Amino acid sequence: MINLERKIKHAYNSKKLSSNQMESIQNASPVRYKKRDQIFSLFKYAALFLLILSGIYSIYLLPSQQQNKILNQFATEIAFNHNKNLPPEIKTNSISEINEKLNRLNFKIILPKKVTSHYKLIGGKYCSVKNRIAAQLKLESTDLKVVTCYIFKKEESFDFNTLINENNTQVLLWNSNDLIYAIASEKK
Repeated sequence: MINLERKIKHAYNSKKLSSNQMESIQNASPVRYKKRDQIFSLFKYAALFLLILSGIYSIYLLPSQQQNKILNQFATEIAFNHNKNLPPEIKTNSISEINEKLNRLNFKIILPKKVTSHYKLIGGKYCSVKNRIAAQLKLESTDLKVVTCYIFKKEESFDFNTLINENNTQVLLWNSNDLIYAIASEKK
């Protein structure tokens, strides 16, 4: 049995790598692993960068783009309706009479000071803006130019306060409480 152990030991010792071969293996392996680790680190940092970038996009840029899209859709439809230049169905300069006759509106029409100080009411009618029931009021400015005022319920979580030029029509949008106001006029 001891003889067998010696033969096995001798067989394994004869198959031993030289010290040069061992050194070569030890020096080569870390370099290979080091390069692999560097590549994995690079991918990790690239993935982290993309994650941060997509977070910034979804938090800051995407809502802004969606808001601009909504505003432009409103302005396009309002400009289209304004340019049809249809006469008011209710001809009056009384906002209370307009409120009484447009009783299917899900809000009461209140004209803000910025409208009443520059315009005189001519009349109004129902209309829609992006599938929302709205009041379309014809107003006359102090220089006798006719503009159209649109009033409808606000469903958005952001505030409106912008001026958009659409098809030679200037559309001023703003909100007050839960209503959106838009004044459409010829582009100056």
